[in-house]
Amino acid sequence: LTVSERTCEIFDDLFWREQNVIVGAVDNVSAREYLNYVSHFYQIPFLESGTNGLLSLSQPIIPFKTQEYKVPE
Repeated sequence: LTVSERTCEIFDDLFWREQNVIVGAVDNVSAREYLNYVSHFYQIPFLESGTNGLLSLSQPIIPFKTQEYKVPE
C-alpha cells in the first residue's frame, strides 16, 4: 500500500490524529518526505529508517525540536 497524498482517503485526518508515533520503513524518497510532512503537520514523532547498501540508517525526528528529514546528498 502506497503512503502518499494519493492514499489520503485511507490514511485520513482521523487516522493520523490517533497515532502516537510514525515509524517509517519505506522504499522511496517521496514517501519519506510525505511522512516527514505528516509528522510536522500533526506534531507526531517520526522514526525514519532505511538502508544504503549494507549500511542501516535511522533518524529520530521530533517536530519543531530536531532536524527534519532531508534527502541525503
